[in-house]
Amino acid sequence: MKNKAQKNQKQKLPATSYKLQANGGFSMLEFVVVISIMLVMTIAVASFQQDIIKTNRTSQEGLRAQQELRRVLTDMKNEIRNARTSAVGSYVIESATGDSLVFFSDYSGDGVPERMRYFYEESELKRGIKIPSGTPLSYDGSIETIDTVARYVMSTTTPLFSYFDGSYAGDGSSLTLPLDVGRIRMVRISISVDKDPASPPDPITVGTSATIRELKDNL
Repeated sequence: MKNKAQKNQKQKLPATSYKLQANGGFSMLEFVVVISIMLVMTIAVASFQQDIIKTNRTSQEGLRAQQELRRVLTDMKNEIRNARTSAVGSYVIESATGDSLVFFSDYSGDGVPERMRYFYEESELKRGIKIPSGTPLSYDGSIETIDTVARYVMSTTTPLFSYFDGSYAGDGSSLTLPLDVGRIRMVRISISVDKDPASPPDPITVGTSATIRELKDNL
């Protein structure tokens, strides 16, 4: 037994070594790189969102501008279509050029025609209205009320107003200026607006035509 115990004492356990692993965290350089990448991605996402918001806003503004232009042209079309001899017996159309039109129409609906003047001035389409007054009625002593019906109107090669006689059948050239107002039977209106020519969207152009009922040849 003694020999066996001594033998066991002489046996040695095998040495076991342990190696501590290095810390698995980021180094300062790696941390800076990760933060830089995250910052770039955040800026890119924010810029993309801003572009989407700006595009949507621009589209909405363009749509509103187009709707407003159509409303203006609808009013003008109705007024020109219902143009008539003035309250003092003057001809339906007083004057007509590429950027202005003066005619008589019952704007107020009271049975007495007002003198209507549409004209281009300083990037705006304006409307002047004269109500006849006095006894006998006269437009000369009346004050013209002027208001702006469209802003940011562009001056283009296409005239604001084009005029056609009774022979016009949908194609062909307009009457040349200066013209005899007695030949006018139809008026074409074309308006282009652009709030900021240096930025999108593109200019908005809306047009319409109106045949003067009182002067229509084929009744």
